[in-house]
Amino acid sequence: MNPHVETSKRFLQALSTKDSRGVHGLVAGDFVYKPHPSRLKSFGKPEGLTARDFVDMINALDRIKKWTFDLQHPIKVVESGSTVVLHVSAQVEMISGETKETEYIYFFDFKEGKIAEINEFFDTVYVAEISS
Repeated sequence: MNPHVETSKRFLQALSTKDSRGVHGLVAGDFVYKPHPSRLKSFGKPEGLTARDFVDMINALDRIKKWTFDLQHPIKVVESGSTVVLHVSAQVEMISGETKETEYIYFFDFKEGKIAEINEFFDTVYVAEISS
């Protein structure tokens, strides 16, 4: 298997438990995170979020306890050069104990073996549900 695919999956495993050290260990120094659709406006930063901003954002999602990504059975994996696209389903466990099913699409761009950029495409119905 492509090492970039494995690194992408390791990133999602670290994300699932809000493991900031794990996230930082997989990303490049000039890492950029960009959420989509574009109307989300990178959560106030059109240029995207740095690794620190990304981890701070994840940790601030205090209604979410953890994500469980189905990395054994991704819906789709696309590999092209230094880019990996993962379409995965996930179960999101809320602090309240409620769980929600959702899907994510991540574009991982690599530079020198590290994740340089992530473009994440949200399930907008899910975002609306957890934002209300």
